[in-house]
Amino acid sequence: MKVYLIHDNRRKIFSPGLFLMWNLLFIRFLGAASFSVTPSLMSDGGVVQRNETLTYTGRDQPGSTVTFIGFGLEQKTISDDSGNWIIHLPPLTGGMQSDVSFHGSDGAMHFLDLVTGDIWIFVGQSNLIFPLHSSDGSHELLDNPSINPKIRLWNEPRRIAKMNENSYPRGAWVEFRAETLYEFSAVASWFAHALSKNIDVPLGVVVAGWGATHMRSWLPRKTAEEKPFLWPYTLQVDADRLTAWEPIYTDYLSIKKSAAESGVRYFATIPLKPMLTGDLFNGMVEGLTRDKIRGIIYYQGESEVYRPQDLRILMPQIIQSYRSYFQQGDIPFLFVQIPGWDFDRFRSMDEILNEVQQDSAMALLREAQLQVDEVVPMTALVTTMDLGEKG
Repeated sequence: MKVYLIHDNRRKIFSPGLFLMWNLLFIRFLGAASFSVTPSLMSDGGVVQRNETLTYTGRDQPGSTVTFIGFGLEQKTISDDSGNWIIHLPPLTGGMQSDVSFHGSDGAMHFLDLVTGDIWIFVGQSNLIFPLHSSDGSHELLDNPSINPKIRLWNEPRRIAKMNENSYPRGAWVEFRAETLYEFSAVASWFAHALSKNIDVPLGVVVAGWGATHMRSWLPRKTAEEKPFLWPYTLQVDADRLTAWEPIYTDYLSIKKSAAESGVRYFATIPLKPMLTGDLFNGMVEGLTRDKIRGIIYYQGESEVYRPQDLRILMPQIIQSYRSYFQQGDIPFLFVQIPGWDFDRFRSMDEILNEVQQDSAMALLREAQLQVDEVVPMTALVTTMDLGEKG
């Protein structure tokens, strides 16, 4: 890109605003780079889902030829009148390895060391992101200096986003070894370790987790808005929480302002705005749905412990909407039952396992999870009653 400085015989004239204006003009009219690939899980060191038709998109100058090269394929397409392009790749067999590249009118994007296998996406709260180094038996993995080349890990950064914001993956693939496993999800690590012993293709494990979050935050907001029967469990809850938060936040700002005017240092925790319906799906999950995957594992629910009816209503909607976004039919959806952590009554493990839990909020929540599993097809409930610790 060329940039010119306007000048006369006496002095150079260089104002930041003028420079920015000319910069934008030259980008538009003198040919700035225009070719791009929409971000996805296809990145260096990554896993591409086997046995599925794959779709990749991006932008280029209208009418440009865009070429994909990799995995023994060369696929071409033409960008449309708006500059959008789309390439479909035929299903690839598992165990392939390749560098790949996309070539457009004025550039190319290269991704190194990709393999074809199975991708599993984990979604949930604190139980999901509980780190491997704090789990029982972690030394089996952490004391092993070798790398398991069959497994690759992706940790999606925490992010809140509103509906219709540009959402795309923001993590990166890393190897399955002690240094990367130390803070990685224990549940996801052990799942990958066990599964890799029983299948002969690479595994990609993607974790999108945020502790102490509610189910409605992981539900697509679009789903909630389109289904009025969900409003009492989603949009109305949002409104109630915002109504409760606003005066608290207003008081905080007022006290902080008064303290500043008086020359007094004011220390207080900022009252955080409540997470709303769809905030985490939009920020952390939606961008992942551009890729094909093998299945989803959902580990969340303790935030609904005193509202098990919410889980009974929302969980089927999460499953249905996620499947709709991935457009792979009834892909496997596993979810983990809340373990034997009875924080509502602080009983011993023996009491939890042996007593009829008629008054336990946790038991009602587990029952709601079981009921969802019984009515939604292609799901599996992982029972963890023999795990966990006294609250």
